[in-house]
Amino acid sequence: MADAGGRRTAGRMPGSPGRPGLRGGRDGGRSARRGVDEPVKWRSLVPLRIITAVTALAVLIFVLWLAWVGYLYVTRGGPSGVAFDPDRRCASLGFSCGIVTNVLASGVLVALASSFVLWRLFGLQRSYRARAREESRELVPTAGAIIDKVVGRDDLCHTVMADLHDHGTRPHVIAGGVGTGKTAVLVRLTELLAEKRAIPVPIRLRDAAADLDFEILARDRFLSEVNPRLISTAEGETIWRRLLKDRKIIVLADGLEEALVAEPERDNIIRAAIRRAHQ
Repeated sequence: MADAGGRRTAGRMPGSPGRPGLRGGRDGGRSARRGVDEPVKWRSLVPLRIITAVTALAVLIFVLWLAWVGYLYVTRGGPSGVAFDPDRRCASLGFSCGIVTNVLASGVLVALASSFVLWRLFGLQRSYRARAREESRELVPTAGAIIDKVVGRDDLCHTVMADLHDHGTRPHVIAGGVGTGKTAVLVRLTELLAEKRAIPVPIRLRDAAADLDFEILARDRFLSEVNPRLISTAEGETIWRRLLKDRKIIVLADGLEEALVAEPERDNIIRAAIRRAHQ
């Protein structure tokens, strides 16, 4: 299933015997034929890309300016001698140049702080995606019995991914009988999503409480995975919110049939959680 604010979710539930199929989203028959279109990559939203580009440009200018100052001080030992010499021009415009310098210095400090935040954001994304690609069985909590490489599931995974990318809030449920490979699909889906620059977050619904909330379960699981690399808890929350706004979080919920089995209002709780995820 897929939920709003970037929290797109694919779940699995039991169904008829045989290979798992897709309910919701596009026609499930598409996954059964070859030649499924390759899903596109999950890219950062335009505002974040603009901020990243501007920040990188500001930092580059600052580094070049430092190199220029070092050249004047170490090599020349005096003014540059070029036609446009800021130091010579500012000699008679000290007040105006002082204002400009203070504004530029403030902008450089903001750019440096922003570059650190973006460096942490992109660095954690890269390391998390690398783990999802290379250690998907360890990342998916219900994949204990899956040892070998998952094969024969790419068409179904590509169908789910393409629909999640194009219709981010549409629920998707992978249905199939016991032992038909639903968890194997989620393992392969984790790998393929990471290759397409999404952030797959597998969760186990057996652990869900009566106040079932896919976003809270996914957030807790994501933070537990990246916690060793975090500077603080606040940084983890900031990165999580940024990824949600960027619509890169894909929640993979396994074991819907095992969720809240002792709850008398189980069906209503699950329906309410799906509605919240779909808003």
